Amino acid sequence: MPTNNKITLFYILLFTSLLMYACNKPDNALIINKSKETIKVKAITSSFFYTINETRIITPDTNKTDHIEFHLKPNESLNCGHINKNLADEIPFEKLTIIKNNKTIEAKNKDEVLNLFEKNAFGIAKSPYSIVIK
Repeated sequence: MPTNNKITLFYILLFTSLLMYACNKPDNALIINKSKETIKVKAITSSFFYTINETRIITPDTNKTDHIEFHLKPNESLNCGHINKNLADEIPFEKLTIIKNNKTIEAKNKDEVLNLFEKNAFGIAKSPYSIVIK
């Protein structure tokens, strides 16, 4: 193969790889309140928890900045982070407690938190990754 063809092939492969990488946009991780009541959420966040200018989040203990609380009114949601590759590897919570009408949903570790996310018919978490409270 002549050198010019090799260089052209290299650039085509490089461009295709960059295009494929650029098209892989991160998915949001959300908590959505579809119930008719306000819910209270308490969590211990992981390093993947991320939100911008969110005034609803409070830190009850200033010594433990990974412990957060927030309320979601009916039909409100909170973006909790961006998942670039795999939800199981980039889960935004270490522990999660959701309180609605004195009923509590508690996930005590990452695996239990992962089980709260909506799944498709094959049991795989749906994108965007959402915990929906009904």
